[in-house]
Amino acid sequence: MQRILNVLAWIGTALVFGAAAVRILGFTDSLTVSANVDRYAMYASWAGLALVVLYTLAQWRSIVEWFGGRNARYGTLAGVSVIVGLGILVAANYLSNRQNKRWDLTSNKQYSLSDQTVKLLQDLKSPVKFLVFDRNTNFERFRTRLTAYEYNSKQVSTDYIDPDQRPVEAKQYEIQQYGTIVVEYMGRKERITNDTEQDVTNALIKVLTPSKKKVYFLGGHGEKDTTSQDRTGYSGIADALKRDNFEFDKLVLAQAGSIPADATVLVLAGPTTDLLEQEVPILRDWITKSGKLLVLMDPSDNLKAPVEMPRLTSLLTEWGINATKSVVVDLSGLTQVATVPVVAPPYPGHPITERFNLITLFPMVRAIVPAANPPSGRVPQPILQTHQRSWARRRWRSWRLPSR
Repeated sequence: MQRILNVLAWIGTALVFGAAAVRILGFTDSLTVSANVDRYAMYASWAGLALVVLYTLAQWRSIVEWFGGRNARYGTLAGVSVIVGLGILVAANYLSNRQNKRWDLTSNKQYSLSDQTVKLLQDLKSPVKFLVFDRNTNFERFRTRLTAYEYNSKQVSTDYIDPDQRPVEAKQYEIQQYGTIVVEYMGRKERITNDTEQDVTNALIKVLTPSKKKVYFLGGHGEKDTTSQDRTGYSGIADALKRDNFEFDKLVLAQAGSIPADATVLVLAGPTTDLLEQEVPILRDWITKSGKLLVLMDPSDNLKAPVEMPRLTSLLTEWGINATKSVVVDLSGLTQVATVPVVAPPYPGHPITERFNLITLFPMVRAIVPAANPPSGRVPQPILQTHQRSWARRRWRSWRLPSR
């Protein structure tokens, strides 16, 4: 009997240490702890502790005799050592559960979320639930992505549901196919069938902000076409707006006579002719009342005889912005084409470019600069600055990059 108890004690000790190792070191296949292994590790730790306690209770007579003899002091020290050891294991298990740390060691950070997604998760104030509807054998492909969302916010939880085993819930959430993810927040639901970060985050944005924001692209001045798929077309931008829960429409201000009440932003994208006289006061009133206007201006095709836009440039001047009649030339050597200036991080401090750390290129770009003496109460702030070896030119000529 004693031999069996000794074996059980060793088994219990091994289970406790093994479970602690799994929780602390992680069981990694995709740098995340598998939920199944994690659950089994917890069961093993409790089973191991139970075996150790069972062995200790079976030795109560020996323990009493030990305390009554010369070896009482040594027995006490041994007992304290066991208690301290178990305490360390329990504390380590608790910390690994409550204060877990996750590293992505892949070269392209394929298991890390973007800064935008992380900020969105950290700002959550109410619980968000992801429900994955698929066969049991396919759950693992979702865990890598969704565990990252849970890691960045305690408000996020995930439930994995096999619609064949739980058909009532599948019907409740109107599941039509395997591999569907339902994002649920405060009674609102969004369904997606792709587990990429872009799709999951966009679904999250939609349930967090159910009312879509409306963007109007101004028309009538030769602006960019939001339906064109050409290099200069804006169809890609229109698609990106849809993915981020924006609606967009075209607005010919000269015909409408006013700006719709549901407008969040007005975009004047690359006009080739000036604003009409009656449009200026409408836009001025919109901006004054905290409306948002995004103006994108290309350089003139003919710099020797640039298209004059006095009304538009005057409106910008009222806000401390100087739209020059020039094109930016970049001789930094970062690009082989001088008229494609490069903007490299760090960007000027601004919420638009916060945490943005990629190099951007701007083919044929007009120089837009803050006014030297802006109107009182208005402070223009740049968000992009080209290389210090770049400048604005008002006349065409042949530029060559310095030889290397």
